[in-house]
Amino acid sequence: REALAWASIGGRRFCARVDDCRGPPFAPLERLAAGQVDSLHLSRDGRADVEERARMLTLCSRAETFSCAYGNLAGLSRKLDWGGALSPVFHLRRVRLRQTAATAEDVLQLLRCSPSLETLALIGENLSGVECLLWERPPPECAVLRTLELTDCALSTKDAASLLELPPKLGAVHLQATEVGGLGGRLSRDLVSLVDLRAVDCGLTGPDARALLARCPALEELSLCGNALGASEFGSAVDTGDGEGCGVSAWPLMRRVRRADFRFCSLGEDEAEVVRSRFPTDAELSFHTNVLAPSAVGTPVGPAHVFFGDDSASDSSGSEESDAE
Repeated sequence: REALAWASIGGRRFCARVDDCRGPPFAPLERLAAGQVDSLHLSRDGRADVEERARMLTLCSRAETFSCAYGNLAGLSRKLDWGGALSPVFHLRRVRLRQTAATAEDVLQLLRCSPSLETLALIGENLSGVECLLWERPPPECAVLRTLELTDCALSTKDAASLLELPPKLGAVHLQATEVGGLGGRLSRDLVSLVDLRAVDCGLTGPDARALLARCPALEELSLCGNALGASEFGSAVDTGDGEGCGVSAWPLMRRVRRADFRFCSLGEDEAEVVRSRFPTDAELSFHTNVLAPSAVGTPVGPAHVFFGDDSASDSSGSEESDAE
């Protein structure tokens, strides 16, 4: 009884982490000190519907980490919009959603309620139409959003460009299984703070990749694995090295890149040499994969970001699966 009293606040149990992903028994919200919850992890089981999940999120407003895997969040925007321009304010810094049926409107409303958000990972969500929604209502601030992961989110090129331009200081982007051909041409400004770009299996061609890289002058880590960059439109022209006259047909000079991954990009030897000439001499570039002699392969770019550290133990396979070749 003394231990229970010590671990209780006003008769409610102190619990820093609520994790439905581990299975029953599920922590009843009415018996928790919701204000002390630091991380909230929901799944398809444990909560009845989106209304109860939204209530969990609202009452645990001081939580810094929120993830939901396979639990239905369709209609979350209506639960977080109280009318009269009123909505809850969360202290979230990390959000990860995986196949929750959340729409673009749901995600944008969650962003509006999370001004301190630093990392957003969306896997298997349908975000089509986000560009139009950003025109209809004031966009979220995203002032401190640094890392954005979008995997298989049914984005159009316009949608992807709108999301990349939301955060003013975006530092890392991971796009995968998303057709964003022509993304560089859709961006209205340079992504001057972006240092890590991974666009894997995104349907990019050589001109697409060159236009996108031209918008990312501060890149240090790059992965374009799985894009057909060696198509017949490949441009071997190079500029003079001072950055002037670098059009869409020429690879921009990437002075800061330390590692780049061009595996499975259909680049021939001559094409690879042109690409290599645009990167620093000490940069680690990978062009080929030899499954029989992995030690002979150039050092590839490392795995994608681990967004949650220990908090993602119950759903850590998502980031690993998204990098599988």
